[in-house]
This record gives sequence, C-alpha cells and structure tokens, in this order.
Amino acid sequence: VEQEVYDWLVSVGPANGGDSVPNDPAELMQMNEARRLAVLFGAPGDLTRRTNRRVDLIVHLKRQGLEPVPATMGVPFRGLAVDPDRDHTVVDDHGLHWPDYVITKPELMSRVFSPLARFKLYERVDDNRDWEIDFSRPRPHVWDYVCDHYADTQHTGNFDFMRGDMSHVQMRPTGVPQVVDEWYDILAAVKVHIQETAEATWFGYFAETFLPARDVFQFGEELDHLEASLADATLGDLQSTVVGSRDFLTRFRRYADDLASRRTAPAFTVITADKDDPRFDEFYRAGNEVRMFTAMFLTDMPSYTALGFEIRDVHDEPVENERYTKLFVFREHGDSNVYPSKARFGNEFVWGENGELFERLTRLRTYAEKVLPAIGGAVTEWLMAPDATALRGIAAWTQRQVERSPGDAQYVFVANYDLERDSGYFGLPALDPAAVLVAEFSTDGPIPEDPEPIRHNGFFHRIENLEPGEGRVYRVATD
Repeated sequence: VEQEVYDWLVSVGPANGGDSVPNDPAELMQMNEARRLAVLFGAPGDLTRRTNRRVDLIVHLKRQGLEPVPATMGVPFRGLAVDPDRDHTVVDDHGLHWPDYVITKPELMSRVFSPLARFKLYERVDDNRDWEIDFSRPRPHVWDYVCDHYADTQHTGNFDFMRGDMSHVQMRPTGVPQVVDEWYDILAAVKVHIQETAEATWFGYFAETFLPARDVFQFGEELDHLEASLADATLGDLQSTVVGSRDFLTRFRRYADDLASRRTAPAFTVITADKDDPRFDEFYRAGNEVRMFTAMFLTDMPSYTALGFEIRDVHDEPVENERYTKLFVFREHGDSNVYPSKARFGNEFVWGENGELFERLTRLRTYAEKVLPAIGGAVTEWLMAPDATALRGIAAWTQRQVERSPGDAQYVFVANYDLERDSGYFGLPALDPAAVLVAEFSTDGPIPEDPEPIRHNGFFHRIENLEPGEGRVYRVATD
C-alpha cells in the first residue's frame, strides 16, 4: 500500500508546488504526519483541494485492487464474504465497482458497513485464519496514535465530552473479562488519556448504544461493557417508540431502574438524527410535548434531542427526502425523492415549519428555565414510576427529600403517556400529608388563575385528570 501511495504521488506531484517528492516510500512514511499530509493533499485550510486529491488517491488504490476495510456490527462480528447479489454493488461516478459485504453466519443485528474500519487495535489469532482477534496482544503504537489525535481535537475545540459512535461493539465472545485493563476499550483509553494529559477530569463520554438484549449488538450484557469502558451516559432507544406504547413504557421503566443502580446512565432520548427518517415518522405524530416535558424535568437522567425537533412537521405519509436528516447520509440517484427511494434532488436540508409545536415547546422551555435552577441537581423520587407492565400510562415524580434543605423549592411532575385516553383520577402516594399542590404549568395550555389547591385526603393527593399526552407541574406549598 505504501508503494502504491508513493507511486501515486510521483504521478500527480506534491500538492504544494514548492515541495519535492521524497526519494522513496520509506522517506515519505517517516515524515512528520502533518508534513506528509500537506505533501500528499495540500494545506489544511484548502478543503476542496484536499478532498479532490484524497478521492484521486482512493481511485488509484481501487484500480490497483486495494480498498478500505469494512467494519462490522452485531454478533458474531466475524466471517465476511462479498455479497453475491450484483444489485448490491454500487458503481460510483468514476466507474468503480464497490460490492457490499455480508457476514457468512449472520444473527439478528449482523451488519457490514463498508468502508469504515480505520485502526487495527489488536493482533490476530493464527494470522486471522478464523477471523479471531487476539485481545491479549494489543498494538500500543496504534492506541497511542488514536489517543493523541483525539486529545489534539479536544484541545482545539475545547470539547467537554465525546460521543462514541457504535459504542456497543464488544467483540470478546465471553463478554467483559474478569480483569479489565487499560487495553479493554479504545474509547475508555481516549477518555482517560484526555482527562490525564489535558488535566480535564471533567471530560465525559456519551455512548451511542441502544440497550438491547444481551448478545445482540455485543457479546454479553451491554451495560456491563459500557461501565467497563467508562461511559458516563448512553443514548438508549426511547426514540424508537411511540409515546405510551408498550415498548415506550417498558423501556422507560428499565432505564429508570438502571439509572438507580448502574454507573452508566441511560438517557431519555427525544429524537436523534438517525430517527429523522421516513420509516419512523409514526414515532413523532403525537406526544412530542410530553417527550420534551419528561426530558426536561427528570433532573438526574441525561437527555438527548437532535436539532430541528421543535419545528418538525407531522408526516402522515413520507415527504421529500430533503426534509429528513437521515437521508443526507446517502448519495443515491433516482427519479423519485420520496421513500422508499433514498435519492435527493437537492443538497439543502429543508427545515420543518411546525409553528404550533414550536410555540408549545417554547412555553415549556421558558417555564423550565424558571424552575430548573432551583432543582437542577436533584435526585428523582418516583411517586408513580413508569409501569413495567404497560397497563398504566401515567407517571409522577418529585425531588428526593434527603437532598433538599429546609426552604428549598419542591415540585411534583405528572405525565399521561397515553395519547388516546384521559388518565381519569389517580392518587399520588408518598407525599408529605402537609403538602399542598398548586398547579403551575401544563403542556396543554395555560393554567387557570387561582387554581384550586390539592390537599391530602387522608390517604393520598387526588389528581382529577390528565388529558392524553399531557404533562403538568405542581408547586409544593404548605398551609
């Protein structure tokens, strides 16, 4: 490969006219990396030139029978073959053929992404005869290279945290080992390296994982792997559900339980760029206000919301692909720009125009900015946790008393995740009988002036009703 890169450089000349071509491939590869990249591709600020030369190099390598290595996702991770279906081979603008790859013995979520693999972190068993990695033999120089580059990026951008894409990749068939050393996971190594070298002990790691069953995306239990890889929080998969559905309620309850017992915190994710996709429009046709309400007021659970959610239009049917973030991943051509086609007719993303949703969520944000400073560090105390059986669509929570000092503000948050039915009356247990609940906010609209306070009835505080998809806030007062 190094010889081919050198031959290409000889044929096209150095990127900058004042540079000379090194005498041989070894001299080229021994150059300082920044200098070598400038000779090969040009000045860092000249994006167009650098991109064009990189593409030209890839074309050269491909014509010599070389191409980047694909990456795999989902167990068993190994055992690749060229996809025999010729319809899955892409012919690019240069006339080059790029076949898909498949896993020879796939399981539920086995995928191959080509070309994505970048670094060889470990040696192989028996020269890769059976696609096995030797995790006992890391390649330290590769780890150092990756960690140093991420540290440079963190320093340049002054980033507070990193997002680990496909953090669920755990390829050891026996799961997390008994001894977790410094070579266990590259993302853990990057986090520790930045914390130590930049004296940035606060630098965090947000994992992109979906908390599936064991042995699906990874070998073993995903949260075990995330804790061992020092992830502070993880994306989860609430964004892949309709609010109030069985999947939504059971996942929500599981994440709440995991939040209380694990080091890696599951997030209450509202929407991601991946889910801004015509296949998933049904998730966001209703319930958007109570999604954001919950994300805002679960003060000890991380949340994640992609850009554009506040003005995303309701799509009863797929619309133009230019309106979906996900469709900008692809560069396909076709006669239609509506799903199931992935083609786009333009390169400009089209923002939504949902003024009604924007107005309602702006009301929510404005109210949240008033109350969150007083409770932002509070630990949640569930009064009615999400129902793991999915028979009850309501939930209620407040701030745990042990963290509150006398005189601290206290609020009770209630939500009806059923998008079709009123909640009917329900009792809030476990509140101080002396507490008086005064309604302050509702996602459904303004609270009437001087609302009737809710007092303890000897057994509980009785809430008369919540509308479908309503979130409501009560300030706790005393008589």
